[in-house]
Amino acid sequence: MEPNQLGDWFDICDSNELLSSTFVWRTKSICTSGNTNPFRKTYWLIYERSHFAGPYILLSASKCIDDINQYKLSATMSILICVEKLTAKWDVFVSCQYPKRPWREFFPVNWHSDYKVISKSGTQSADGAEVSSLEEIESLLELQKNSVNNK
Repeated sequence: MEPNQLGDWFDICDSNELLSSTFVWRTKSICTSGNTNPFRKTYWLIYERSHFAGPYILLSASKCIDDINQYKLSATMSILICVEKLTAKWDVFVSCQYPKRPWREFFPVNWHSDYKVISKSGTQSADGAEVSSLEEIESLLELQKNSVNNK
């Protein structure tokens, strides 16, 4: 965290399932960085609760929300980063990157009940116990439909 003219700010480069308590209650505005890969768009899901649970805001690259309270979020406790994986005729599918162990030791990823867990090497596990990092493929249209900033 670094102070600037408008207040404190911090930068998140990877998915984080439990932000520091310093940021949880103080966050009023959120901005995303620009795309680093021109061929794959990046999206951020900012959750009200830890471990990627509860209502969320969906932002694409280079977007800002000045007042998250307008979406009735009481906090920002976890952030999930998703990258465009496949473009279909009617939808775009994104790969959401979950943190590596030990972060998932006590809190399983359970925000969608019908997902498949896939490791970086492509091996699947029913509960994710054998894999070190998780990748979930999601429909961008579904993520947008369920986000609080799309209502």
